Amino acid sequence: MKKIFLFLIAVVASCAGAFSAVAAENPPFAYPAIPDSITDYKARSNYFVSHFWDRIDLKRAFSSKQKVAQAFEDYVAPMRLAEADSVFSSIARFMKRLEKQPNDMLFIASEAEKNLFGDSAVVVSDELYLAFIRPVVANKKISKALKARYEAHIGQLENDMVGYPFGELRFTDRQGRPTRFLPRQGQAVFIFLNDPDCSDCRMARVRLAADPRAKELIGSGELMVLALSPADADAEWRDYVADYPEDWLVGADPDLDMKLDLRVGTPSFQVIDENGILAAKHLSIETLLQILSRI
Repeated sequence: MKKIFLFLIAVVASCAGAFSAVAAENPPFAYPAIPDSITDYKARSNYFVSHFWDRIDLKRAFSSKQKVAQAFEDYVAPMRLAEADSVFSSIARFMKRLEKQPNDMLFIASEAEKNLFGDSAVVVSDELYLAFIRPVVANKKISKALKARYEAHIGQLENDMVGYPFGELRFTDRQGRPTRFLPRQGQAVFIFLNDPDCSDCRMARVRLAADPRAKELIGSGELMVLALSPADADAEWRDYVADYPEDWLVGADPDLDMKLDLRVGTPSFQVIDENGILAAKHLSIETLLQILSRI
């Protein structure tokens, strides 16, 4: 069986440049002074991230939200080069220090969303974003109403995070039957996220359905296509999916955006590998077809 591989290339030089820029600018607070004896970029990043907040009085710093926002961006930028243990330990310590400052903790959550999860993210990372927002949701000093947004994001991402096993989905299929989906060992899955009101979705469906390599892999059982709509499985939706290929699994769930990460809208594709691990998400049809051409 041929495996589906996604090659994600990190340009270390650009990351290093970003880290150097942080060190060169006039910082809003006293940032860590990295010892000259530490010359390796990864080790320097580890030190910088680990000690970033050591010299900052967090009880006073939030009097200037603008400065904290700038500092937070400078904090997360070198995380692209730092080791995971250093990064997650630093985040845990930082959020622990803010435990008794619920308003400030919420401000950091909003900055984490902007810098790690949003359209203009400095470092796109679901894992890092979760590390910042989980303490917010766990904090009893923060009201449920203010936590709701982050609880929803946790629900989306825990089921749907690159590099982790894909969670179970329940939806209604095009015959109106309640359906439960879990990836099957040894079979890759393309999840096609689409919407009845989306003209680009129609074109993406036509292109994927016509791709000879996709047809070959589906025919051999190595690949399945799961087409899902964040919609009610009503008569209008059934008409919309009536001409979808018969060998695709097609479903609808009006609450799909609470279960999967739909932040980029539709059409969008996710790839689950043969071991049930989410290999990639937010892919365009162009990228998906490029992957198929290389398998």
